[in-house]
Amino acid sequence: MSSGAVAALLPFVGLAVDVLVQVLLLRASDGARFRRSLVAGFAAGAAAMAAPLCLPAFAGEGAGPGRWGSALLAYGAYVGFGYGYFTFLNLNQASLRVRVMKELLAEGGSLALDDLLQRYNAEHILDARLSRLLEGGQICQRPGAFLSGSRSDFLCLARFLDLLKLVVTGRKTCG
Repeated sequence: MSSGAVAALLPFVGLAVDVLVQVLLLRASDGARFRRSLVAGFAAGAAAMAAPLCLPAFAGEGAGPGRWGSALLAYGAYVGFGYGYFTFLNLNQASLRVRVMKELLAEGGSLALDDLLQRYNAEHILDARLSRLLEGGQICQRPGAFLSGSRSDFLCLARFLDLLKLVVTGRKTCG
């Protein structure tokens, strides 16, 4: 197989490994480690892409620009696929519309407006988000204020996504 064919397949191999590892880790943790499983899956997919780069089809080309250009293009495509997978899962996990529809289906297709308003009032949603951030160590609470916590992984992820948006769209995120 030529190095071009190997490079063309690498993003798909990486994505397959990403999805497999993420799903296995998430199931092993009973759904408790969603973000960690995403990061571990992405890293495993990137690592799986490195092995084929050592195949004879690539090694025979030496360290020329064609080899590294193909590898860079493959990793760029993998980052795009990985980002697409992440946003798909994140939307499914966090989207209020999706969650409401899931609850309607779980209740047999009907739910009283009072029940929906009780479950999804703004104060309840904010309290739930703040509780998750506090429990995860992303923020801490002082009297009358919330502060950035000692764990900055969520903030790093947000900054990385802002950088990706800037690279892809050329626009900065508001704020």
